[in-house]
Amino acid sequence: MIDRWKAIIAVAVLSSSFLDTSASAREPIASTPATPWIERALEAELDRDPVWQRLLQIDPGILALRRSSSATSESFFLAGQKGWSARRELVATLDAFFDDAATLADGEHPQCAFVARRHWLKERLAIPDDTMEMRSCEHYDNWRRGLAATGLTLIYPEGFMNNPASMFGHTLLRLDIEAEARGDEILGYAVDFTGDHGGDSGLPFIAKGIVGVYPGRFGIHPYYEQLRRYAEWENRDIWEYPLVLSEAELDFMLMHLWELRGVVHPYYFFTENCSYHLYRLLELLKPELRDRDAMASLVVPIDTVRGAMEVEGFVGEPRYRASPAKRLGVRLASMSADERRLSAEVANGERAPADDAIAKLPAAQRARVLDVAYERLRYAFVTGTREQKESQRLSRQILIARSRMKDAPKAEHSEVEVPDIRPDEGHEAKSASLSGGYRDDRPYVDFQFRPAFHGLMDREGGYPRHMQIRFFDVNLRYFPEQEKVRLEEVTLIEALSLSPRGEVFRPVAWHFNAGLATRRVDDGGNLEDAPVARSDIGIGLAAEPFKGFHLYGLGTATVDAGPDLEHDVSFGPGARAGLYYTWPGDRVKSHLFGDYRPYLVGDVSHVVRAGTQQRLVLSRNTALIAEGSFHRNEGEDHLLGELSFQVHF
Repeated sequence: MIDRWKAIIAVAVLSSSFLDTSASAREPIASTPATPWIERALEAELDRDPVWQRLLQIDPGILALRRSSSATSESFFLAGQKGWSARRELVATLDAFFDDAATLADGEHPQCAFVARRHWLKERLAIPDDTMEMRSCEHYDNWRRGLAATGLTLIYPEGFMNNPASMFGHTLLRLDIEAEARGDEILGYAVDFTGDHGGDSGLPFIAKGIVGVYPGRFGIHPYYEQLRRYAEWENRDIWEYPLVLSEAELDFMLMHLWELRGVVHPYYFFTENCSYHLYRLLELLKPELRDRDAMASLVVPIDTVRGAMEVEGFVGEPRYRASPAKRLGVRLASMSADERRLSAEVANGERAPADDAIAKLPAAQRARVLDVAYERLRYAFVTGTREQKESQRLSRQILIARSRMKDAPKAEHSEVEVPDIRPDEGHEAKSASLSGGYRDDRPYVDFQFRPAFHGLMDREGGYPRHMQIRFFDVNLRYFPEQEKVRLEEVTLIEALSLSPRGEVFRPVAWHFNAGLATRRVDDGGNLEDAPVARSDIGIGLAAEPFKGFHLYGLGTATVDAGPDLEHDVSFGPGARAGLYYTWPGDRVKSHLFGDYRPYLVGDVSHVVRAGTQQRLVLSRNTALIAEGSFHRNEGEDHLLGELSFQVHF
């Protein structure tokens, strides 16, 4: 059966390609200076070449039955968009390149608008310099010189839970300048692909992004601006992966970026997003990337990094850049209680930087207090808890006091340790699990599939701690005694952030979930399981009283809707609390939990759930998870025991 479907797909692909090329083959080619080269290009079937298709923004993968370009800007097509094909675009491009009088809407010759196409076609066809006049492209040459790029680095800012566009992390490219001229990497430029969301956020952004409402474009911005946005404003750790390229490869990629300036593509939140387009851009440089089919389904930013890491010799030694929040947290942890108190009082304006209590401290200690006070103040300003005018005044006072310590030894600060596991070394984003369990001596088997992304019971390495994100999670349950299968649960979206609250960092823990669930209902005196649509939100606090211990508590509100409920709806407030304990080495993780939901409106009932989960990591992408729990619903008590084998892929 599988072979039959493979054959059908192959025939469909070949048929679509045949229809695409045979129609063009019947079209007569007018005699122009380009005619000999057009005939040679068609004979060599350059329109089928993966590089040509990437230059036209066509996905060459076997699963991509669409043979049209993902670009939607009319200016990107020399053959016009009606009846467009890669073959027609090849003919039109060569014809335009040999036409001395050809100009585009902005007065530019096609050779200068499509410098990557010109470079590639000239090399592939071995066109002599005296046959096709090579135009001088002043605007492109000035743009290329202005970038002064001599290298390329793949940048991965980790996930940021308070921005839906950044929950999965992000990818961008940094154009590095010459080592002797830069002094610091922040002086380069950043290349990224972003959707123009028009200020939308939250669920509207996700919903519109899923169906491709937003236009997306490549952009080039100073890297220090992007660094400020991700590392400072959003307090995200950043990983830098230097790419090993030849000068010719870098030049070719920049030629193609020039062609893509202003070109619009539909932006899809889960598929054709920033990572997808950057990955396709890198394919121009390393054809080996085309062998990785991870981009055929849901795409998360770390997929781009992992794809690059799989190409031998393509990526140099990764570099870790800790966020200001993490650096401040490490420094605070290394200070005494008195030092932390003094730094807080200075940052809050409660004590002058030159106060006697600070002046009498040993020089190194005084320097440390002032340094951390300045960092506290800067963090408060960046996160919006201090006004700019007040922050500037206090910052100036602290810096003046610090500058007067000319002969003081350099303050000793604890440095942030580089994580043992990089993001590309964490578990894969997709997962599936097979579970066997008993519910009041009634056996069942569960199959669960999660396209993305990470759960709190998963291995933490490579992922931001204290967060859980699930999309399109499907759980099927089979009851062997009844030989019955039912859809137990569908999670359309779940986001959970349990960042701990501390002395400086005071995040709010929160939770949101929407999807389908199975609920116990009273059906004329008999208790039955019924499907309901469920939305659940929660807000609360989390804390880390000791290393490895993570406490949380949330106030919740749940809405269920379905025809099997009394009045078709049920609403109630609730509470959820628990404790996670991660054992040293992160191989074993324990979770104690309790959940109370009194439904007070509509279908009235009280739901209680309490129990424990234990996770044992077997390998990077496999784990065993055991659960034992007590449940009460509609006055019925039952016990549940379950053992799951989970695999990430």
